[in-house]
Amino acid sequence: MKRRLAAILAADVADYSALSQRDELGTIRTVRGHLGAFEPPVALHHGRIVKTMGDGFLAEFSSVVDAVACADILQKVAADRNQTLAPADRAIFRMGIHAGDILEEDGDIFGDGVNIASRLESIAAPGTVTVSSKVHEDVDRRLQLDFTDLGPVQLKNIEKPVHVFQLKVGGGAEPVQPLPDLPEKPSIAVLPMQTMGTELDDEYLADGLAEDLTTVLSGVPWLFVIARNSAFTYKGLTTDTRQIGAELGVRYVVEGSLRRSGNRVRISVQLADTLDGRQIWAERYDSELEDVFELQDRIVAEIARVIAPQIQAIEIQKSARKRPTDLTAYDLYLNALGMLNSARIADAEALLEKAVEAYPDYASAKAILSWCTTLHVAWQTSEAAESIIEKGIRLCHEAMDSPQCDVETQAYAGYTMAFHSHDIDRGMSLLANAVDACPSFAWAWVSRSYLETFFGDPALGVEYGEVALRLNPRDPLIFRIYLALANAHIALHQHPKALDSADKGLRRNSGIMGLRVLKILALQRMDRLEDAREEASTLLRRHPDFRVSRFISTAGKFSHLSNSSEDLLAVGLPE
Repeated sequence: MKRRLAAILAADVADYSALSQRDELGTIRTVRGHLGAFEPPVALHHGRIVKTMGDGFLAEFSSVVDAVACADILQKVAADRNQTLAPADRAIFRMGIHAGDILEEDGDIFGDGVNIASRLESIAAPGTVTVSSKVHEDVDRRLQLDFTDLGPVQLKNIEKPVHVFQLKVGGGAEPVQPLPDLPEKPSIAVLPMQTMGTELDDEYLADGLAEDLTTVLSGVPWLFVIARNSAFTYKGLTTDTRQIGAELGVRYVVEGSLRRSGNRVRISVQLADTLDGRQIWAERYDSELEDVFELQDRIVAEIARVIAPQIQAIEIQKSARKRPTDLTAYDLYLNALGMLNSARIADAEALLEKAVEAYPDYASAKAILSWCTTLHVAWQTSEAAESIIEKGIRLCHEAMDSPQCDVETQAYAGYTMAFHSHDIDRGMSLLANAVDACPSFAWAWVSRSYLETFFGDPALGVEYGEVALRLNPRDPLIFRIYLALANAHIALHQHPKALDSADKGLRRNSGIMGLRVLKILALQRMDRLEDAREEASTLLRRHPDFRVSRFISTAGKFSHLSNSSEDLLAVGLPE
């Protein structure tokens, strides 16, 4: 066993047994949906969900500050999702946090740190977070959060009383965002499919089908398709299609269910009009499980036949992603995409490496692996930037040289080579080709926004970022779009707009260093010096290793940030 110090967050659903007794399957769906929505904030706060227990989870963080900031966000996420449910159906979490010694064995963790965190969770009121005095002492004045002192509490099976504080969750309400208008061309969202059982394998199949349907439909040039990350925020929620249509700004939704019996699978799919909730078309498909890919193509062809009679099945096949014949490699690839959607970069890389090992000519896996190298450099998660860049460029060429190279592969490879300043013109051209072929490819639009700001026309950077925001308005990783827009506005000297974009991104994730730096630059250049110094202090509390010289060594190659050193030093950031 390995022993180390860690901050532990324990969480469970209050009154889970009563909820399950009332509606077992509905409760499982709701809780799993909440837990899926929790993964991006946990990963972005440098945490790890160690295990889930049906009605809750256990997570560890290397930083106490990250653990508490994350718990605050998780309660807000749960509260927001619960607003769409009837009061009797809401899964309300209680959480406890403690920092201490833990033991690790086979990926699981034990010890006093875990035990006390679990006991703190058990005394928390529904919808709240309780922390030990050790945790409170570390975060006091480092986070702008309010705590109530509950005094010493004798926790079950803990020898000495523990001084407990309760976090006041909620704060100010999120500003209400205006509902988007319907685009001129036909618009659609593919919602996550419901599973009619409790097996995780069924959920994996249902999610994979919905994701591939989204990808294939995104290849139809005249169709506006909402990105997977935004559509999947409705997972586990029972929401009226008219409300979904209004919130996403789409005219049609595809929804369905999956039921498995032995080696057979039954998939029911329907297309609905969100203006009146009317069902336009519905179909049921039965198949052997090993034919799931062929079944997927049939479903996509049928949906296309309803919304566009002129589209023929062969054109649908051309727009579909090419897949490796090795199913094991494909499974690894799908799992890696799920990790990336939850910002678990290292876990995704490990799975992609295994996919390439199993299928050496896997172009898509290599291209996304190459993109991961840009995240390491941009987020300064590694000291060995030079070797990471070399790896990224090598993977780009290998992916591009593969006979499996498709439009999506070209987009990831193109962004990577341009970001690393290897072949900027070609990289930008490849991304332009990708959105020409797949106009609803939100990732490619935001990547174009970055590259135009870094190497081209920042005004186009704003335009492309706004397209990405419209295509993916509920992305759990939406901070990436706001980061692109903040960069573009800084480059255009539109500092109030840069400040607004940075603030919106920080509301989604307060730990993103790049957003905080851009906010500081905007404030400093607006002559709001005191506000800029206060943000600089917040940056150093969250990122004590931040140095202006290191930031400039990475970001200084981009023209709009090359002269930012003096501004950052002027507000008290260390050289």
